[in-house]
Amino acid sequence: DIRNFVGGCGEITPYLRTMRLNRHGHPGLLSFTPRKAVGVVLDSSGSVTDVEYGRLLGEALALKETYQVEVFVQETSFGVTRDIWSLSAEGIKEFYTRNGGGGTNMRPGIEEFLRESEEGGEYRVGGIIVMSDGLLDSQSFISRDDCALPLLWVFTRPNDPFKGTNVAGSTILLE
Repeated sequence: DIRNFVGGCGEITPYLRTMRLNRHGHPGLLSFTPRKAVGVVLDSSGSVTDVEYGRLLGEALALKETYQVEVFVQETSFGVTRDIWSLSAEGIKEFYTRNGGGGTNMRPGIEEFLRESEEGGEYRVGGIIVMSDGLLDSQSFISRDDCALPLLWVFTRPNDPFKGTNVAGSTILLE
């Protein structure tokens, strides 16, 4: 389930450093506060209904609030449709309109988070959750050998496109 997945994501030390002042008011030691961060690859393709899209965004926001993790979102339809953004309840209205279109290839979004994490980028994460209606192009999938992070596929419709394959991650269906 999602709780076990998030719990298994490693902690990330953020770039932002907190400067503590010593008792004399002078800069002291720099401290790093580890945090958990999850990347959400959000299906914004035309097959996702407005209701499903809103539900997937709501699930991503619930991740942030329930598990106290940083959630970064990458919208993808047949390719990346928007820059990565940090999810917040206040900012969700700005991103509620979809930027996607036809076709569903989630791989570019997955690869973006893998690249960010490998290079130590601003949006590095401890795990990736792909949220989709489940109607995916075969190019969406990434093999276990090519995915260095935990990966979870969350679908709104009953679908198991991975049966018998070497696809990274596991799947759950939103009830």
